[in-house]
Amino acid sequence: MSKISAVWVILILCTSCSISKYVPEDKKLYKGTEIEFTGDVQLAEEDRVREAIESSLYPAPNSKLLGLVYFNLWVYFAFDESKDKWYSKFIYNRFAKEPVYVDEVNLSLMENLIKKEMQDEGHFYSPVNSEIIEKNKSAIIHYEIKPTRPTIMRNVKRPQDDTEVDSLIRNYRRMSVKEGDRYRLEAFQIERLDVSEYLRSKGYFDFNADDIFYLIDTASIDSVDITMRIKEPENDSIHRKYFIGEVNAYTTAGALGSGYRSSENFAYNFKDLNVYEDFRFIDKRTLASNILIDKGDLFSVKDYNLTLSRLVNLNIFKYVNIEYEKTATDSLEVDILMTPTEYKSFLYEGEVSTSDRSFLGSNLSISFSNNNSFRRAEKLRLALSGGTELQYFDTRLGFSILSLNASATYEVPRLLVPFKTREFQSSVPPKTFLKLEDDYQLWVQYFNVNTIKSNFGYEWKTDNQFSFTFQPIFVDYINVFRTTAEFDSLAMQRPVLALSYSDQLIMGSLFTLGHTNKLTEGQRNSYVLRWTVETSGNTATLFTDQITGVPISQYFRTDIEYRFIRKFTAIENFVFRVNLGLIEPYGNSQTSPFTKQFYMGGPTSLRGFAFRSVGPGRSKPENIGQNLNPIDQFGDLRLLLNVEYRFPLYSIFRGATFFDAGNVWLLRPEEGKPESLFRWGEFYRELAWNTGFGLRMDVDFFAVRLDFGIPLYTPYEPEGERWIHQSPEQGVFPWLRKNVVLSAGIGYPF
Repeated sequence: MSKISAVWVILILCTSCSISKYVPEDKKLYKGTEIEFTGDVQLAEEDRVREAIESSLYPAPNSKLLGLVYFNLWVYFAFDESKDKWYSKFIYNRFAKEPVYVDEVNLSLMENLIKKEMQDEGHFYSPVNSEIIEKNKSAIIHYEIKPTRPTIMRNVKRPQDDTEVDSLIRNYRRMSVKEGDRYRLEAFQIERLDVSEYLRSKGYFDFNADDIFYLIDTASIDSVDITMRIKEPENDSIHRKYFIGEVNAYTTAGALGSGYRSSENFAYNFKDLNVYEDFRFIDKRTLASNILIDKGDLFSVKDYNLTLSRLVNLNIFKYVNIEYEKTATDSLEVDILMTPTEYKSFLYEGEVSTSDRSFLGSNLSISFSNNNSFRRAEKLRLALSGGTELQYFDTRLGFSILSLNASATYEVPRLLVPFKTREFQSSVPPKTFLKLEDDYQLWVQYFNVNTIKSNFGYEWKTDNQFSFTFQPIFVDYINVFRTTAEFDSLAMQRPVLALSYSDQLIMGSLFTLGHTNKLTEGQRNSYVLRWTVETSGNTATLFTDQITGVPISQYFRTDIEYRFIRKFTAIENFVFRVNLGLIEPYGNSQTSPFTKQFYMGGPTSLRGFAFRSVGPGRSKPENIGQNLNPIDQFGDLRLLLNVEYRFPLYSIFRGATFFDAGNVWLLRPEEGKPESLFRWGEFYRELAWNTGFGLRMDVDFFAVRLDFGIPLYTPYEPEGERWIHQSPEQGVFPWLRKNVVLSAGIGYPF
């Protein structure tokens, strides 16, 4: 590490010196800005205001590589574009950026821009002073802003005319401009969009946000009076409601050439929907269930948005366009133009991945997909894959799992239930799914296991950001065979382990509820909540406790995860996660199946500890240093906390600092393992703690990450050796070599 630091210091010094000698005597490199808020007035959202001001200022200062060196400037100065050597031109054209000098900044204009930003935040006539601070060959600009007291919206008057539009506005309850609030320009922009959307969903086809304007009385900057007004329509005396007339669906528009709609080779009417096709492409019931624009209804922009989204999300159309044409004083004819896309495909994939279970996984797969089976937009997918997983443990790398998987999935874009579901107002079509899967795995150290799975269920979403998954029935058959001597030895020592890794039949139900807040422009805080409840054996065991000699597992399992994201900029944020899981076997089951148990440690949980190396409780199996894939460290209860700060470095590279804490425990006492049992007064002392630093390469569709985790508190170590500062290891670097855990991953950990 000391060598790396020395290299960076030398690089910084050399680059800085190289750039300085190129800067003209009468010029100063523009390094950036400092914004200081002074005075007694505290800003309500200082960080957001500061960011808005910085983003409005120009030109942008010279940028640094990894925030340390002016690499692009060095290339600009060091490589002359006119040189004949091809590699010089290549480097120059790829990396060079022209220098920005401080005298290019128009200070007077920038001060006015800042005053405008402050006024938009409600701080009218805030004094702004600027100062250029020079140092050697560079300079920064210091802006001192003294915010005035925020202007309050004292009186807000809505339109009072005796029209339905004015009445609807007066009764609208989601206004953003409110009496007593601080004046903010953004509030007016949001309100105009919300109100226009609301009115367009009540039949007012011609209404838009530009029809709303405000009169603001600024006689006093302490408080202002607001009057909301509605523009008169240009070609009519009133804003007019429109009703839906004929609805025409062209399912093969453009299929025979650009601009071509459809012939009437196949034309029919179904439930007031006129359908035109050049060839049979989609079933009429599927089409009608996803077109929510109905003849005779009031025009609604909500119905337009839902219909467009649902047709696109069927994944069988390349383009979807909805056109409205006025055919009478208050009538609209609707043309829905759909261009088919190729819906059958073969896919060959090779991938490399990581997970909590494997340091490095590889997989090869082949699949066939048909997104329009039986012309109903029903999706059929057949897949076959095989892969290997490598474990890195205690400085050793080796194969831990070989797998082979075959699956068939069928999805129907509607809920197959004995009642009407068309009124589900969601932009994504609800779906019914059936999946059959056979998964064979060779756990090199322990056993072979074959799992046959079948799942039947429903998925749907609502426009208020809720999502649901309901599986009324799923069946898993687990067959463990060809066990090794090592596994047999472990099973004899722990009978519960033998029961967990045995042949079992799971017949259960599952329900998952998800929710996230709806993000609006400028909003910084978001969250995701996911709660899953799963049971097995409830109904089946009323008749028998086993089928063909295989016991039916009985358990209750729940898993709750909450994630909070504080967004500072588009690529800088703070993320917090808490996860709580519990599984309780009951009835004829003494323990739960190993596929349903909880474990702790690895790239997506505790990044300072190896996979499955923590818990339950303070237990530390004697063979922890021998197994590449430990199987005897599982629990009935899981608690996990993660905190991560993600920040930009350079271009597509990101950095992260993180902190993790967690463990798993048993809920039932097990002979010889008293330290594994959950106790209310002790569990917080048994949490494993770690910290670390991460590097990510983030492009549009995937991210590659490396996390370097350092254990802070190891609960299974002897008293006096659990905290990092109590480690008996001599010297920092020997300790780091032994304890730093490297985790690689595809995608973010959470």
